[in-house]
Amino acid sequence: MKIVDRIWFDIMSINKRSIVLSLFLTFICFSCSGADVVNLPGPERGTSELPDIFFVVIDSLRADHLGFYGYQRNTSPFLDSVAKQSLVFEKAYSASTYTCESVSAILMGRYPSSTSWSTGWRAQIDPTVTTLPDVLKNHGYTTLFFTDHPALEESMFGKGFHYVKRLTKEFGLSGNGVKLIEEILKYVNTLETNTPLFIYVHIYDPHEPYEPPPSYYLRFENKIYSNPLRLYDEIRFHLPDLVQQGFGPGEARFEDLVLRYDAEIAHTDDSIKTMYSSIKKLRSDRNSIWVITADHGEEFLDHGFVEHAWRLYLETIRVPLIIHAPYLSLEMKRVEQEVSLVDLFPTLLLMVGISWLDPKWDGIALPIRDWYQGKKQETVSGRVIFSELYLPSRTIGRSLVRNGWQYLNWQQWLTWQQCSEYAQKQRQLREEYLNGNRQPRPFCADPEYEELLIPDEKGFPSKSVDKAQHIDMWDYFRKEWKKWCLTRPEMKTDKEKLELNPPSKDEGTQEITPDEVMKIQHGGYF
Repeated sequence: MKIVDRIWFDIMSINKRSIVLSLFLTFICFSCSGADVVNLPGPERGTSELPDIFFVVIDSLRADHLGFYGYQRNTSPFLDSVAKQSLVFEKAYSASTYTCESVSAILMGRYPSSTSWSTGWRAQIDPTVTTLPDVLKNHGYTTLFFTDHPALEESMFGKGFHYVKRLTKEFGLSGNGVKLIEEILKYVNTLETNTPLFIYVHIYDPHEPYEPPPSYYLRFENKIYSNPLRLYDEIRFHLPDLVQQGFGPGEARFEDLVLRYDAEIAHTDDSIKTMYSSIKKLRSDRNSIWVITADHGEEFLDHGFVEHAWRLYLETIRVPLIIHAPYLSLEMKRVEQEVSLVDLFPTLLLMVGISWLDPKWDGIALPIRDWYQGKKQETVSGRVIFSELYLPSRTIGRSLVRNGWQYLNWQQWLTWQQCSEYAQKQRQLREEYLNGNRQPRPFCADPEYEELLIPDEKGFPSKSVDKAQHIDMWDYFRKEWKKWCLTRPEMKTDKEKLELNPPSKDEGTQEITPDEVMKIQHGGYF
């Protein structure tokens, strides 16, 4: 494969005037859209003073299944304890409900459709965009990427990282979190502590197949259910029939499904506890910032269907977000403002005092220090938060959230019954699009389905309203969508991306065996 060249750039040295100015101002926001954020430079520091950054992404994790967000099961005792000493974001939203689109957005600070490379099944980092690890690497950080998610290929997401470790290329596997953490600790143990670390960790569980160790299942139940259903084929393929049989809240097979998911959260919570306590020993002489979040949530019939990467309702776009910086504060502060995961790139640079700006960022630098001090920042409120999905073999659309209102705009929409039907032919549809035999609908074509949801008492999107109601909000969001569409570049197809950036030889291009096909099908990607 042709390796993407690292993007290097020179930063001008900071003069005395800018140092004085930085004492008075933290950042200037010319526009709440986030594209015009300017971070003023901080004092020059050696790399020994820069804090380590540990960026932990837990796949498919719903915020409302964690204790510090009010969940009734004790799924997250360790994360709950960290949350008590952190900023906890109540309304954090992912940029997509599909992993590759979401991770691209996190590392670029741009929504997936803001570049031509970052939508679709082969969504990936745009090779022309400077990423978070690019900037940190250029400022003296050692940058590491560890994952057990098989879709996060190095050729697609390795830009800016000194070292990338993808633990497995096999889909449909649970329980690799412990092994992943051990790999991280072994590697960190070999590094000197005089250089700051940035580690991006992406943990696959609690992604389906929901196969927790029995001891974690038995934390929440006295006996393991004997006839569990597999999510991706037994449930997705036959959901209409199952619903007719009573499958849903209160029914044994459904409750087992949710319990297995919760048990995997508990297992992952323990893995993160091991990582956190061990890193504290290995890097005891350095300050650290911990970001703990998810790439998207998960649906359990909340709107009729299951899993993720089909819809953009609250259960799949709202994610947990903790920013834990013990050297700044050990108090818990809850942030009520709506934020996006694309905000984390500029926010982390602001936190560590790196003065660098991408004028095309969609994210903004969040006022972390002010929030730690309990100050309100109205400049963060009232902007539109976007989430999107561009999977032609499934659905194409986006979500716009503002002050608890949500507008859903779909170029390609499926009812939950159609989702079940399409789930059975994903491999065929994806091959047709990849071969060019079927053409995707344009990302900004006239919508075939729209929906407006009003906020509930907690400020989250809730009930759908008729088009004759709240006409002013319908008009507002439609105008915002049209403005958004004017700035979208032309999307590369998955076929084009595969030709321009094929997997490297060590990532494998060999024939897939029948056994591997079965695992991938059970993993939901075919």
